[in-house]
Amino acid sequence: MNQSCNDGRNITEAILQVHVCIATLKQHKTKQVTKEAKKVLTVIRKNLNWENSPELSQKVHLLQGMLYKAV
Repeated sequence: MNQSCNDGRNITEAILQVHVCIATLKQHKTKQVTKEAKKVLTVIRKNLNWENSPELSQKVHLLQGMLYKAV
């Protein structure tokens, strides 16, 4: 039970971090912002079951698309 609560908090935090990355990328398309966004995605992919959260999955795909266009 405690693990699922932690997973939920981690998913919520990941959603917020991806949201911040998206907003920042829209404002500033710099190498540093792109690098930070890639780091966030790497951590999420490595540590969370992000595919199981529809909201996080949608935001991850959106951020991936933005990063692809930025290259």
